Amino acid sequence: MTWDRDSENVCSATKPIVSFFDRARRHIIGAGYEPEIEYVQDRFFKDIDEVSFCWETAFVILASSGLREQIVRKNFDKLRDAHINDDDDIFAVIPNKRQREAIRYVWHNPVEILKKIREMPDDCSRIEFLDTLPQIGPITKFHLARNLGIDCIKPDIWLERLSEKYGYVNPVQMCFDIQSSRPEFRIGTIDLILWRYCNLTGELS
Repeated sequence: MTWDRDSENVCSATKPIVSFFDRARRHIIGAGYEPEIEYVQDRFFKDIDEVSFCWETAFVILASSGLREQIVRKNFDKLRDAHINDDDDIFAVIPNKRQREAIRYVWHNPVEILKKIREMPDDCSRIEFLDTLPQIGPITKFHLARNLGIDCIKPDIWLERLSEKYGYVNPVQMCFDIQSSRPEFRIGTIDLILWRYCNLTGELS
């Protein structure tokens, strides 16, 4: 763990969005999601290998269907239990042909893909490259980047709604403002905490 979860700046908590963030963090920790926070906080792209790249990308490809995360997680667990090099097993757990082919492509080319990503000059270039992978789009590229340890924000519908409610131009501005009061957290961790709370409760205040 890279922060003291019980230490909070009382003065900065006067900002409504910071108060919301603190409450969201306490709630999801209480719900058993502290390991998820640690996972994002402590994950860095330099530590990603071919196997972890394949599984992280497979999860985001499945999530691109727009299904609730809890359903995607169940499908992902089924995939992990299957023999991924067996087409029959893949078909059994991934009926969507485009997703199936995208996962197969990534699984058979991780060394080449990772080499290209590592050769990019900066994180912005790496994120843009992820958009070229099959079934990875303009929003899901940020999801994948964050899961690969690249510190960024996934501007999904929950983050968009939050930023609008609290008077920010966009989720990026909102998360950086939170970070100015809670500098112990990475931007991607702040994003994850806000998203997970909204995903669990449906609340914006």
